[in-house]
Amino acid sequence: MTETVTGSCSSPKLVVSAAMTHGRLSAEAVEAALASYNDRTAGHGIHCTIDEFRRYAEIHHHLTAPYLHRHGYHHSWTDVRPWPEPAPGRADPTAGPISA
Repeated sequence: MTETVTGSCSSPKLVVSAAMTHGRLSAEAVEAALASYNDRTAGHGIHCTIDEFRRYAEIHHHLTAPYLHRHGYHHSWTDVRPWPEPAPGRADPTAGPISA
């Protein structure tokens, strides 16, 4: 029996980088990225929930923001985020689940 591990999700970095480079991604593209990640890591007992995905994306946004208008990052994550901005009091992406 394989134990499922959560909290290990790397695909949000690619989503944030792609959106900051090319503009807003569709909800379908984001869902496909998450599904692909989970499909590829399932054999290793790794699963990323949508809430984890969103939290990691927000963290990657903060790490990538200093590069806006450099290295091909033409769009601010705050302008192209594919879901509603975290509610006030949820500015800390590690504070818990973020719901749309």
